[in-house]
Amino acid sequence: MSISQPLLILDDRDPSIICKGDWTPGGVPLEYGGTTTYSIRPNSTALVPFYGDSISVIGTLKAQTSDALNQTLDMTFTLDDGVTLSPTTVHLVQPQATTYHVNIFQSKLLPVRRYKLTISHDTPENGFLCLDAFYIGGHDPPAPAGVHGQCHLAWSLFLAPF
Repeated sequence: MSISQPLLILDDRDPSIICKGDWTPGGVPLEYGGTTTYSIRPNSTALVPFYGDSISVIGTLKAQTSDALNQTLDMTFTLDDGVTLSPTTVHLVQPQATTYHVNIFQSKLLPVRRYKLTISHDTPENGFLCLDAFYIGGHDPPAPAGVHGQCHLAWSLFLAPF
């Protein structure tokens, strides 16, 4: 599936993202904006509101540790509380070496409108869910009431070198 244009990239630190549970800021220069937000505790959630026709979740897969050998990283993705997309569970094996810019979830192509993506961390203790960025496809949001002519809201696109 291809993502339509324009593309908006939300960093994990965007103030519209609501994290509940046990989340910690982190990051290294190899990650988008040099930041990540991670959790090692089950039942932590992140809510990502967006306007568009698709969303991809980009993360960092941390290398296995002696505490989590051969452990899978389990997470559930839900759009609009299960109305738009039933909960989708993803199981990823933590790699031998840290891997950056991994597309850990990509929605199907959706009608252009507002959505809420909920990410639930389902891994038992020591599973490292590391969120880096969110790629949002679609169109510019509609202009607010009272805006006429050529005026419109424009998304700014900031691409950091990977």
